[in-house]
Amino acid sequence: MANIKSAAKSARQAVGRRERNLFFKTTMRTKVKAVREAVAASDAAGAQAALKEAVHFVDKTASKGVIHQRTASRTIARLTRAHAFSRPIVTEVQRLPGFYPAETYHQDYLLHHPDQPYIAINDLPKVRALRRDFPELWRDRPSPWKMDAASSSH
Repeated sequence: MANIKSAAKSARQAVGRRERNLFFKTTMRTKVKAVREAVAASDAAGAQAALKEAVHFVDKTASKGVIHQRTASRTIARLTRAHAFSRPIVTEVQRLPGFYPAETYHQDYLLHHPDQPYIAINDLPKVRALRRDFPELWRDRPSPWKMDAASSSH
């Protein structure tokens, strides 16, 4: 047991990270196993659905740093080469059927709620960086967002 405050905190954080990593690894293995079982059963539709979930979770596990990005890429490549599919799996990109603006109380959220923790932590540093890096684009008075007829038809 740690006697120093910072060492105790570090030990608590390590336990939390270990639990999170264990969750991601076991869930990833379960999803990969589901793909392999569907391929072994010659269930193309099931394998395709399982592969979609597995690829998402393997990528998420790598993005959290639980596994190396190369390991994730290798795992995904091996799953897609499992010969369960007659053609490569592709994602169809479709045009958005319509755009619906958010409710009015969501518009210009930063202007109306500058003290909210989300704004202070996530948005204000980006706004400051924008002002610093692109002074020619900066306006002291923001223009409120308005939806015009042209943008709603796309």
